[in-house]
This record gives sequence, C-alpha cells and structure tokens, in this order.
Amino acid sequence: MHQVSILRSCHLIPVFGKVANRAWESGTVLNQCNKFYLNPYLRHHDFFLFRYLVDVHASRKAAEERRVRIRALGRAGR
Repeated sequence: MHQVSILRSCHLIPVFGKVANRAWESGTVLNQCNKFYLNPYLRHHDFFLFRYLVDVHASRKAAEERRVRIRALGRAGR
C-alpha cells in the first residue's frame, strides 16, 4: 500500500501562456497543466522559508566557486 504524507498546502498558479486553456477546471488542472508557479506570498512563513533557502543556496554556491578558483590559482602558481 502506498502512503502519502502531506506536510503543508501550497498555492499553485497554472502557467497560462498567452491564452488560458478553457478546458482546465479546478478539479482537473493538476493533471492537465504541465507547469505551475508557486505563490510564496500565501503565508509569511513560506515567504521567509523560500527566501531563506534561496539565499542559503546562493551563498553556498558562491563560496564553493571561490574555493575552486583559489585551488586553481594555487595550482597554477606551482
């Protein structure tokens, strides 16, 4: 038996493009639409969490890139 745990709800907005598909209905749009925007403004906690995670990821990536450059420069000077 397959179990699913829902941690919290989220507000998804279908990516309509230039024209909204009139066949989409609220009960079936999750199966009909391929792309969605996630609304981070639904709850202040979500906004903080998404913003925090993006900032943490960016700072870790920048730090790793600096380490790689430093190692490469160190090897070039030998």
